Amino acid sequence: MVAEKKDIEKYILEFDKKSEKAFSDYQETGSPSYERTYQKYKDLAEALRVALENDDDRNCDRARRVRNIRDYAERLVDKAYTKDEVKNLLLEVSYW
Repeated sequence: MVAEKKDIEKYILEFDKKSEKAFSDYQETGSPSYERTYQKYKDLAEALRVALENDDDRNCDRARRVRNIRDYAERLVDKAYTKDEVKNLLLEVSYW
């Protein structure tokens, strides 16, 4: 199951709210449990932000590779190639 970006953003907001409340409670009471709760929710929100950012980067890389392969294929349409030439071209494209 893949989480939707909007759902992850919703969780980030929830974790931010919980960390703010825990920080406020920690400021009022000085209790270490509130400080741990604050750190936990702050870290969870940050981890989700990093995951979203990495996912965006992966999608951009994937889209760039698809564009490059499509452009490469369009340039090659009119030319006839031997089996070895096709193999070498495919290997070259696979390492982009």
